[in-house]
Amino acid sequence: MSESNLRLIFADYEMDIQLPKDIPKYRDSFKNACYSKWAVNELMLYIMRKKEQSPIKSTEEFIKMVDAFSKKTEKDKAVWSIAKYVATDILDIFYAMQ
Repeated sequence: MSESNLRLIFADYEMDIQLPKDIPKYRDSFKNACYSKWAVNELMLYIMRKKEQSPIKSTEEFIKMVDAFSKKTEKDKAVWSIAKYVATDILDIFYAMQ
């Protein structure tokens, strides 16, 4: 898969993440959306650094990595759990494109 196709997939996915209009009222939704946008960017960077691997293999590694982080500390569990969810969702997109 070309780098430009990867960037399009990630840009499209990130555009679908909605930030709430009333941030104080929907603080948790805002936090989750921000973590999701962060995770999309981190996964894209991870895949770009692993050019010798397929995006599927890199995404599977990323999922294992963030899952391990989510089990290390209760304090940051939400961030890593959201990153795992986002990566799993994008992995499904990659599988569907095969």
